[in-house]
Amino acid sequence: MAKRKDTSVVEDVPAVVPEWSPPHEVTRWWALPNGGVVEGVDAGGELQPPEGAVEISREEYEQRLAVLKSEHAAYVDGLRAEDERRTREDFDALRAAGIPEATARRMSGYTGEL
Repeated sequence: MAKRKDTSVVEDVPAVVPEWSPPHEVTRWWALPNGGVVEGVDAGGELQPPEGAVEISREEYEQRLAVLKSEHAAYVDGLRAEDERRTREDFDALRAAGIPEATARRMSGYTGEL
């Protein structure tokens, strides 16, 4: 029987790898008409600003973002306080109606101190 030459390995062929470099990335920031801000990374000149947006500096973006985060935190705190007030009010009404504490807590969702 004749021996077969293994052709699965190609020898003496230089690897051809084209020279490649990543595109230059440019970060851009915009103020939106609704008061929000957005950051985008442009890697090839194709990034378009959102409709109605105005380009701003990184510093202005960071300042506006900090204000937005602060406003959001205050809004969430307000929601939590209102929820606490409402559940306590429901709890107190249930207790005044003679409902046992544990049941009133379950029904109202109140978990705070008495």
